[in-house]
Amino acid sequence: MKEINHLRSTAHPIRLRILSLLTGENLTQGELAKLLGKSQGVIGYHLQGLIEAGKVSVAGKKIVRGGEATIYKYNLSSTRSRNKSTQKVQIQALAHELIRRSSSFENGNQVFSDLEFWVSEENWTKAVSQIYEILENLHKVALPSKQEKSLRASLSVALFQVKKS
Repeated sequence: MKEINHLRSTAHPIRLRILSLLTGENLTQGELAKLLGKSQGVIGYHLQGLIEAGKVSVAGKKIVRGGEATIYKYNLSSTRSRNKSTQKVQIQALAHELIRRSSSFENGNQVFSDLEFWVSEENWTKAVSQIYEILENLHKVALPSKQEKSLRASLSVALFQVKKS
């Protein structure tokens, strides 16, 4: 059942957008709903799926209009997947999200690359560690959405071994 929840957690574009927003700041369900232009019910449904898959967890509580709201955070450690069927769905969802984000492309500093290559196991292991370190660093320095003097950026990574043909 956990494997199914993990698979579903990345199978919807709204869930990827929730994870993107939670990269820069911890947010409540209401804040996510406002930023994404969706109802709190829709966001709550998707948050539950992300929580069950271990991608999102509770960061705390805060008082909002006299009531208590739960604050959510993104668990970066959940990005490493070993399950082949999960990886396939993640790649498809990532491709869909990349297409959506590309409609907001802004000229400026950018890198585009696509590689299918052969490399030693030692260099492969090193490259995976370096990419993960970059992801960790970007998660640490990510700013809250729409913060003054910040740049909105997009990064999509799918790094995997390919079957020998």
